Amino acid sequence: MVWPENSSDLDPLNNTEARTLISDFVTKELKAPLLFGNKTFRGSDFFNEVDLWLPETGLADWYDKKRPVPFGEYVPNRDFFMALAPDMIGLIGWDMSPGQRDGIFRVRENDLVGSLICFEVTIDELHYDLIDQGASALMVQTNSSDFGKSVQGVQLAAISRMRAIETGRTVVSISTVGVSGIYGPDGTVISELESFKPGAMVADIQLRSDKTPAMIYGRFIEPTAFALTLLLSFMATIGALIKRFKRKQ
Repeated sequence: MVWPENSSDLDPLNNTEARTLISDFVTKELKAPLLFGNKTFRGSDFFNEVDLWLPETGLADWYDKKRPVPFGEYVPNRDFFMALAPDMIGLIGWDMSPGQRDGIFRVRENDLVGSLICFEVTIDELHYDLIDQGASALMVQTNSSDFGKSVQGVQLAAISRMRAIETGRTVVSISTVGVSGIYGPDGTVISELESFKPGAMVADIQLRSDKTPAMIYGRFIEPTAFALTLLLSFMATIGALIKRFKRKQ
């Protein structure tokens, strides 16, 4: 079972009542692994994370968001921006720390799924890492409630669907307010929930291990294009200088 980002309003790692409620639900009712969004402190660090809760075990693994959103989840140069817009910056009470753990969860024997939190679905290298580590399906957990009735939820679902095609993996995109959907490796909409309507999806999904050309070669396109641009710019500059020198002669 997959729940969205921020689906637990109380931190079960530091709140006994919340921990008991989730443990009882997973062990006695669900009887299956549960991935859910949580926010927690570890020492002085504050993380946006996904927790894996197992029957009889409790917390088995977790993933801390690697790419917190600037001015959404943390404030770079906080003192400077606080002086400019104290009311706005003050809304972000705690700066979230970037995670260092991998986003791979072992949910059943050798079955591995990869986890991404919200806007991480837009970051190419995170997908490369998850596929390289053996993710056979991808879970995208998001909280779109802050964006109200804007098109953000539709946009994120569309990106998730494209990522399914690009990675060749089933993508489960689950949101607090929608759009939520399950998208097959070919982009097929297996199931989808409308925005702002409560619901649930149940589906059998493909688990795949092969790599698409995009996952094998896509990571080289940007640096190659950048290198070629630098080379051609250098050659054009040298050519222009030589032509100018000859004209003066």
